[in-house]
Amino acid sequence: MSLGQLLASGAAAVFNPGMFLMVCVAIILGTIFGALPGVSATMAVALGLTFTYTMEPIPAIVFLTAIYCSSITGGSITAILFKIPGVPSSAPTTFDGYPMAQRGEAGKALGVALLASAIGGLFSAIAMFLLSQPLTKAALQFGPSDLFAVTFMGLSILTCLDSDHILTCIISGLLGLLMACVGQDKMYAVQRLTFGSRNLLAGIDMIPVLIGLFAVTEVFKQTDPKKKRLSETCDNQPFIATAPLVLVFCADYKRWYDLFASLELGETLRRPGEGDMMLAMVDAVIAAHASVVAADALGYGSCYIGDIIERCEQQREILGLPAYVMPVCMAVYGVPTEFQRERQKPARFDVRDIVFENEYQPRGAAEMRRMLEARQDKHGAELEQWITARCKRKWNCEFSEEMTRSAAKMIEMWREGK
Repeated sequence: MSLGQLLASGAAAVFNPGMFLMVCVAIILGTIFGALPGVSATMAVALGLTFTYTMEPIPAIVFLTAIYCSSITGGSITAILFKIPGVPSSAPTTFDGYPMAQRGEAGKALGVALLASAIGGLFSAIAMFLLSQPLTKAALQFGPSDLFAVTFMGLSILTCLDSDHILTCIISGLLGLLMACVGQDKMYAVQRLTFGSRNLLAGIDMIPVLIGLFAVTEVFKQTDPKKKRLSETCDNQPFIATAPLVLVFCADYKRWYDLFASLELGETLRRPGEGDMMLAMVDAVIAAHASVVAADALGYGSCYIGDIIERCEQQREILGLPAYVMPVCMAVYGVPTEFQRERQKPARFDVRDIVFENEYQPRGAAEMRRMLEARQDKHGAELEQWITARCKRKWNCEFSEEMTRSAAKMIEMWREGK
């Protein structure tokens, strides 16, 4: 039969109503299996094999093929939404798909993954149809030395994965080789690193290990106890605990003071004073601003958290800060959603009202009301209500009183070297 006749007969078999319905069912099952981390495509086929005992050969092959292909695609669902690949082949999807989901583009990411899977699957099927015979002949000519060369080449690629952390790559590769040694030798039946356990005779299955590594690291990131405690002490803001990155910038004079103390200058060595604290705080805020600007240049969003100044005793205990080290500023970083990118930014004061030349120009209550009218677009009684609410929420409030107490305590502890 010619190639055209083979394709025509295959299309006629697949688009048969009964066959087509069976393929749809297999796709649904395979997608569900693939979206469950730990249930690999191979396991999905093994589970689906029991349904094929009473089928004819062609429907059975079509059914199992549909399950396998759809499970590979289904693995990208959890990879995109939760950064946990459903199947090992979906691991690269986490690199781009999960950040897109964090930006509110999960639907687009899933659509691209589905389209790429369809195109890749079709291309692979055509390539296998055309190249399977010559590749089989070439593979049969491989001997022990050829297999060793291929294996050695694969191991040497480890040094190219991350040129900045070659040692880490080598250690990871050695750990992989060590795990591969666990189990019973297939040729000599010698037990290696089983520690007397029958469960390790078959070795360590790499698929659950790989998926588990992705899942465990993401769980650790999402459940960092320090971030959770900071979210509670910083005015109970839960997004701090779930932020991908949280940085606390500190006024730090301990390192310099310890260095100078090693000179054995005796009583001539002064302790860090309030002026040193103020200077270090300025440096910390400059560093925080530089990090926010750099994050924005890379496409990441950020949010300053001034509440780190509150409850200084608890904050220092959480972070393990010694004497002459005080938390000054905190910022959280992440990938902004599409809504956050497109939302209208709040209005600002006119630059002439906040930038003065040569000397400070006071702004009385009347001038402040004029400035707020222009910025908030509120007038008369509505503006007075807004000012009153602002005073209650930001000035005459518990958190403002706590911040004042905490700031005074920070200065006291700095002065006393606590």
